[in-house]
Amino acid sequence: MKKYFKTILILWCAGIINLYPQAGMMTNNPNKNAVLDLNNANGTNTKGLLLPKASLIASDNPSPMTAHIAGMCIYNTSASGSGGTAVSPGMYYNDGTQWLRMPTSSWQINGNTGTNASVNFLGTTDAKDFITKTTDTERMRVSANGNLQIGTSSIPTGGTSAKLIVNNTNGTGALQIIDGSQMEGKILTSDANGLASWESPTIEKPKSVTFGSGVYIPVATPTTAYYYSGTSVTLPPGKWLISVDVLLAKDGGPTSAIETWFVRSTFSNSSTVIAKSGDIVSVAFNISGLLPGSSQYAMLKGNVVINNTGTVDKTYYYIIGNYVGRNVSGRLFTASGADPENRITYQRIY
Repeated sequence: MKKYFKTILILWCAGIINLYPQAGMMTNNPNKNAVLDLNNANGTNTKGLLLPKASLIASDNPSPMTAHIAGMCIYNTSASGSGGTAVSPGMYYNDGTQWLRMPTSSWQINGNTGTNASVNFLGTTDAKDFITKTTDTERMRVSANGNLQIGTSSIPTGGTSAKLIVNNTNGTGALQIIDGSQMEGKILTSDANGLASWESPTIEKPKSVTFGSGVYIPVATPTTAYYYSGTSVTLPPGKWLISVDVLLAKDGGPTSAIETWFVRSTFSNSSTVIAKSGDIVSVAFNISGLLPGSSQYAMLKGNVVINNTGTVDKTYYYIIGNYVGRNVSGRLFTASGADPENRITYQRIY
């Protein structure tokens, strides 16, 4: 009889297990969608679930577990680690490779209140790019280095130092600025503070420099030598057209009937280390003139373009010499500032 009763009891328990694969700790009728139901039979409870407490070392360290286990949940009690792997007290879960803190609040897509600009933001806390998409296509990226890239996921050639990069590959214009002053044919210019605005293109009035003391050009070897004329021009950053008119004279009287001087001039970055400036970007870099036979005077006339690519004003020194002569003797003189023919002017070009 006892054996029969035990058999019936075992079969009854097995049937219960088959019928109810869920477990209930406060109810004998657990929710069929839950593996573990901690509620009363009426679906309520006055108690909570207390997660196991553990002291984490860092988010990339599985300790006190022996390995990262996806789905593991704990309450961390320690403030430990540094930088991007630091942990602080709170609920954490493991994704199989690291511990991740469970968010205490969420960023709402319909607006947020009570934000603190010093701690609340959209973006990354590690050295990763932040991107935005529409139609599952990247539209904008803030690189880990702080570059704002629109229309491109990579920095194009020449854009390494740019903080704003706009790439519109369809060729219909990459940038549109509307401030009320825009109009066809205007150009975008900047004031001294970098504030940009649309302006009608203008030709700046040329500016001139006071001519210096002049210089003697001797019959010398090598004839390719240049000499500083005593005149310089200081140019702000930008591209400049330099126009030169300089009076050239034979010292002590006119040239002989069979004497000719062909003299060249240009600009140097130094008045002592004399050489053609590398900032001259025009194809022609010499301003030249011919003093023929039986002549007292001649004019050196011409233009060069200088591009000051720096961020501060730069001085360029007018040098003269490098002559080609025939039956030359004595020396030449580039007239000084007292001569009204001498003129060096400069004008910004775009």
